[in-house]
Amino acid sequence: MEDCAPKWKEIEQAVKKARASSSPGPNGVPYRVYKSASGVLRILWKLMKVAWEKQVVPRAWRRAGGVFIPKEKDSTSISQFRSISLLNVEGKIFFSIIAQRLSAYLLKNCFIDTSIQKAGIPGFPGCLEHINVIWQQIQSAKKERKELHVTFLDLANAYGSVPHELLWSRISFLIRSTYDVLPSPQNLNLWVGEDPSCPLCSSPATLRHILTGCKVALSQGRFTWRHDQVLRCLALALEDKRNMTNKLPPVPSKHYTQKTTFLRPGEQPPRKGVKTNPRPGQLEAARDWNMLADVGQRLIFPPEIATTNLRPDIVLWSGSARLVHLVELTVPWEDAVDEAYERKKLRYAQLATEAEQRGWRVRVYPVEVGCRGFVAHSTTRFLRDVGFSGQELRRTVKNLSEAAERSSNWLWLRRKDSGWGQVSNEEGALTPGGCYR
Repeated sequence: MEDCAPKWKEIEQAVKKARASSSPGPNGVPYRVYKSASGVLRILWKLMKVAWEKQVVPRAWRRAGGVFIPKEKDSTSISQFRSISLLNVEGKIFFSIIAQRLSAYLLKNCFIDTSIQKAGIPGFPGCLEHINVIWQQIQSAKKERKELHVTFLDLANAYGSVPHELLWSRISFLIRSTYDVLPSPQNLNLWVGEDPSCPLCSSPATLRHILTGCKVALSQGRFTWRHDQVLRCLALALEDKRNMTNKLPPVPSKHYTQKTTFLRPGEQPPRKGVKTNPRPGQLEAARDWNMLADVGQRLIFPPEIATTNLRPDIVLWSGSARLVHLVELTVPWEDAVDEAYERKKLRYAQLATEAEQRGWRVRVYPVEVGCRGFVAHSTTRFLRDVGFSGQELRRTVKNLSEAAERSSNWLWLRRKDSGWGQVSNEEGALTPGGCYR
């Protein structure tokens, strides 16, 4: 996310978008002042740069005046009013720039699913568009004399019912871990001179050490626990895809005739080289897929493929197609993704060779999901290869990202605890499961 001081162009755009008739805050200064007097706006811009450099937001910009607006005619009780807070215009301009940068960052990194969350996101239909759609449906039902049911859901205390502390904890961890500004012992040593040692192993405790490098945490199974949370998420998605594929009609014979395409009068034939349909996944080659996942209980490699003591995280194979996928998941520090990929690729090279000698076609897929939730290209490439696409692909990638980020957040919160046991579901763990077959 851009972290420099507000730019003049951002200030101009924020003031230009604002309504001149918008209600002023406690100081009574309206937007019209800054829209009409560019010299005054430049003075405000300089003040914003000073506030940004000193990292202190003036109290007047943070102060809001509360106003109660009646929901109904002749409202008398407090429950019949809704409150709004009016910030001073200077604060609105300053915070709107931060909000614009944050929205751009969240959208660019796919932290917001715009297929679900639309209102409040710039460039996507909001409340007015939703109301217009409902109005059109009502008018269409009246005109065509059709029955229409419209349900309005109003949540009491909608804002107050949200667990803000929990949400802020996750957002704060995600942003601060991305820029490595969490209060790790190493950072605290640089900032205030505290002891930089890890509470568990006495090594210099950087954020990378806490999330992926501590030998005591590794021996206690903390990193394995996080790995299994992400692996279970991936295994569930593949299991759903496997079941759906096995239920499809039988694979057609390889012997086929040339398809004849009929065109309507005036219609142009499709150009050569233009893909009209998405690429089919490799699972489309058969309807007898089996799967084993090393989750919950020890995986035993299928003896009909090869004899080995190695345990890939996921084995996906078809006897009729003589095709097997070996999937090995790693949840590394993001800078070590390439190293993890090459290491795991080399680890299963001999096993792949042995299976190929028995007549199997083998594909080894090292996949990585960064410990802070960044999904590597190797993972999305594997998902596309087995048939994930569109919204299904985006949903799976998002679930993998959230599983890694949520688990690392829990490891961070428990970084000073010397004991490590089974984490309950209330604390954020997923229900343990076994192998899928």
